[in-house]
Order: sequence, then structure tokens, then C-alpha cells
Amino acid sequence: MDINSASIDNLGKRISVEIGTPVKIELEGIDLPLQSSIVGLENERYIIIKAPQPLSRIQHKLYRGNEMIIRYICAGTVYAFQTRMMETISKPIPLLFIEYPRIIQRHDLREQKRVNCQIPTRIIQDEVENIGCIVDMAKSGCRCIVQASKNSNPIKYDLGKEINLKCIFPGSKDIISINGVVKNVKRTKGEYDLGILFTSDTPVESQKIIAWFIATIEDFI
Repeated sequence: MDINSASIDNLGKRISVEIGTPVKIELEGIDLPLQSSIVGLENERYIIIKAPQPLSRIQHKLYRGNEMIIRYICAGTVYAFQTRMMETISKPIPLLFIEYPRIIQRHDLREQKRVNCQIPTRIIQDEVENIGCIVDMAKSGCRCIVQASKNSNPIKYDLGKEINLKCIFPGSKDIISINGVVKNVKRTKGEYDLGILFTSDTPVESQKIIAWFIATIEDFI
């Protein structure tokens, strides 16, 4: 396995992670998508993760010294490192002890500048319309808050779902249309916090207005 095949740069040696963080695991010869979570660690010594499921189909790969790649997202940054199996336990729950990484690679998902804003917007998904507010924006996407309790037809937002935003930018008189796809969903206390990636079929005029708006805010700051 070659971790350098990933589009990740910037090397570091100290892991940045919270207990409970979901991780993806790559094992040589296993094509299944393997997911787990970090349940503990001791700096510079080892990391403990839950045994991925279905355990019966990968048990033969979980031997001492076998290499694997771990990937996870923390605070908008993708981290990846290569490690090796140290030990497994089956009780009280199946856990894997893996070596603490010597090199950690990271890639900031927010390479494009994002600007804070407050832009009321209509959010349309499957012909159902709700009211929300764009709270930050980059050329490639935005973050939008939807108050579920204030909408008569609350939408169930699913990852990968196509979505349309209609809004009026400050300094513009026209309603613009933005097409996107839901990339992140958080539900807390009656509201949805959506991460939306703009798609290439967003009208060119809308793309120009977004770029103009971001440039204007950056110049002002």
C-alpha cells in the first residue's frame, strides 16, 4: 500500500483527533469499505479503534504487523497515516490496537477562502421548498442553516441529494439560482446545518455573482 497515492500533503507528527471520530480503513486485498471509530490512544505509543464489520470477512487480515491505512476528517481537514496491527482483543468488545503513526499527512478541505455572510435563501429539493440562510460561502460551495421548526414542509436532507438555492445577494437586485449537492448534514435543536457543494450546472451568471461577492467581501476585510 502506498499512502502517497492519496492527494494529501503537509506532513505532521502529532495526531489531531477526538475520541469517537469515525475512520476509514484500507487493508491490502480487502475491497470492502471498512469503517470504524477511534476509542482511545496513548501519544507516541498506540491508537485503539473498534474492529470494523463484518469482522468475519477480514479476520484473516488482522494479524500482528499487517499494514493498513487510516483516514479521517477532523475540523475540515483530512488526515491519513500508515500504521501496523499491534494486537486485537475480543472482550468486552472487539478492538484493534494499532501503532501510533510516525508520519501524519493532512489536507485542508477548505483550500478556497470562505467568507461569513447572512443571505436569506429558498432551498428547493424534490420540488419541496423551505426557507434558510447562507452563513458562509466559497466559490465551490456554502454552508446553509435551515430552521426546521419554521418550515411547514420540513425536508429530510440526505447526503448526495441534489438541491437548488434561490437568493438575492447584497448589491444585486435579481434572484439568482444555484445548483448544488448536499455534502454534509448536521441536525441540532430543530435546525439543519447543511454543507453544500455547488455543481457545474449552476448558471454562469450565478457563478459570476458569487465570485464578485466573495472578492468584494475579501477586499473590504
